[in-house]
Amino acid sequence: MNNDTLSIIENYGEYTLDKFLNEGALRDLPIVGPAFSVIKIGKSIQDRIFMEKLRGFIDNVNENKKWREKFLDVDECYKISKKLVYIIDSTDDDEKIKLIAILFNYYVAGEVDKDEFLYLSSIVSKSYYKYLKSLKSINDIRFSNDGEKYDSSVISHLYSIGLFDYSGSTMAQMKEGKVVKLGSVIYNLNGYGSILKQIIEQHD
Repeated sequence: MNNDTLSIIENYGEYTLDKFLNEGALRDLPIVGPAFSVIKIGKSIQDRIFMEKLRGFIDNVNENKKWREKFLDVDECYKISKKLVYIIDSTDDDEKIKLIAILFNYYVAGEVDKDEFLYLSSIVSKSYYKYLKSLKSINDIRFSNDGEKYDSSVISHLYSIGLFDYSGSTMAQMKEGKVVKLGSVIYNLNGYGSILKQIIEQHD
């Protein structure tokens, strides 16, 4: 990103989006608390897309009086902000941006800690959102990924991004010396999966 400077952060308690690609499309958008430091933007398509992502994030951030106590440490605020910018910039879906903002609200409210927030945001960013939403329809903590109850491709994807843990495997079923049913992997929903499942159920 290059050229004009986008200053989002001002003081604890309130900051403003000063410029939007030099066109003034988003001026004086107040948000409570610091979430970003100074970002340099230009007029490229990539920069415009990033600004749309950023706006989508800001639009879903709640005002919260806990901003002040959460971000008293300026250095820590900068580190989190920088990581958050990377995550948002790499996210390819508006609904995922919204979910990351909701996770941010949970972090500010103290319902998840910093590491949980950053890790879950990273998971959301790299997920296929249609499959991620399927978390809300999974009613078992531990199950066999044999395709009978849940789409095995969906479960394999959710496992690959860190929402399930490996928990063993089933034996192949034999009949008259022939395999009639292949063995399958057993997964269990882990703590990160449980948090995202709850949030998706509440906000979808």
